[in-house]
Amino acid sequence: MKRINGFLNIDSYFIKNYKKKYVNEFVKKVSDIHYIITINGRNYYFKKLKNPYTELLAYEVAAFLGLKSVSYDLAIFQNMYGVISEDFKDKNFKYVSGQDILFEYSRSPRCMTYLENMGLEQTEVNDYPNNAPYSYNINNLEIIWQAIEYKYKQLGINIDIEKIMNELILIFIFNILVMQNDGMSQNWVLEESAYGVNVGLLYDNAEAFKFAEGKHSPQCNFSTNFNDVGLGTYAILEEFLKISDKVYVDLFKEKFNMLTEDVFLKLIQRVEYKIECSIPNEIKTYYLEMFRVNRENIKQVLSKFDKSRI
Repeated sequence: MKRINGFLNIDSYFIKNYKKKYVNEFVKKVSDIHYIITINGRNYYFKKLKNPYTELLAYEVAAFLGLKSVSYDLAIFQNMYGVISEDFKDKNFKYVSGQDILFEYSRSPRCMTYLENMGLEQTEVNDYPNNAPYSYNINNLEIIWQAIEYKYKQLGINIDIEKIMNELILIFIFNILVMQNDGMSQNWVLEESAYGVNVGLLYDNAEAFKFAEGKHSPQCNFSTNFNDVGLGTYAILEEFLKISDKVYVDLFKEKFNMLTEDVFLKLIQRVEYKIECSIPNEIKTYYLEMFRVNRENIKQVLSKFDKSRI
């Protein structure tokens, strides 16, 4: 498929093969910005984005840090600019979103008792639209651990909960390193198969590399427990370092030290190589500025933590 300024031109593909840009039998409109498109018998997801380069750069960072992630490419569809990704779902797997797991657990007597013991009213879990509370109030590592264990115990399925949580903690670390502002519970999934239960591919990082710090921001991200919900990325990181075993503290430091500025610049170059085009200079400058701000803030948190251990 031909590219225009780095973007795969889906419109020209349909015109060339079907003499028109929109072919109903191969296109399903999910929303005004989201479409499922069938190309050569394979399903792809197109999403209109203001800054589509972010998904590609986040993928490169994830791959570098050792996370399994959905691969994205730039695309033009119906004169909209965005990203396209191949349907990653395997017909042999069942996929369960974090939102569904947390929703189910939030209705359990065990969770209600836990919330009451924490001094939280049940209404705090229900007062937000579009299931946001399951992202915001209880989308924390402590509750997620409880919820996953509860779900599969009820089903009588043995799982390796430590392996699952280790993978989710790696996503938590990734979210901090890329300034992810959309780490809500809809954006992590578990895969159920004959081989067991595992964390699915990482996806939807379009809100990464944005500075949004302060109370209640970012509102949709992973936190560690109720002590840091809504307090912002760096307070969340402080709590994570304070309560974690040394192995997880060392893991965070390892990934942080891996992702240097030189490495980050090389990952930007990998995106440019993939799209066969340069990313506009103003966008590259923005990414680098955000990276530096985030890295400096993380350094301050780590320095404070290390001093507290002396």
